[in-house]
Amino acid sequence: MTDIETFIKSEIRLLDNISGFHFVSTVEVVFSYSVEEPCQYINIEGKDIFLFSLLYVGVSEKMVLQSIHHVYAHLLSWHIYGYKDGHGGMYQRCCKMIGYEYKESEER
Repeated sequence: MTDIETFIKSEIRLLDNISGFHFVSTVEVVFSYSVEEPCQYINIEGKDIFLFSLLYVGVSEKMVLQSIHHVYAHLLSWHIYGYKDGHGGMYQRCCKMIGYEYKESEER
């Protein structure tokens, strides 16, 4: 496991403690070189994936933390409500649940 993957997993563990879920052992962390998005949450055939762009990971620790919280809220929304609603009401409720304040200026 790389240092950045260890960092991401440790933050997921902290968010699990807040949310009451246990995703740290099931979420797969995958890296890409996407120039479009620093990160995204994908669910493929029931498998949860956090896709992080290595082009953004080194920018700042704050950006990585915001990205982890952002995609974790999407993960929660998927598992609580059964589908992703973008940045709608269900996503916003999940943000509040983990203490993340989503701002549209952070649009991914």
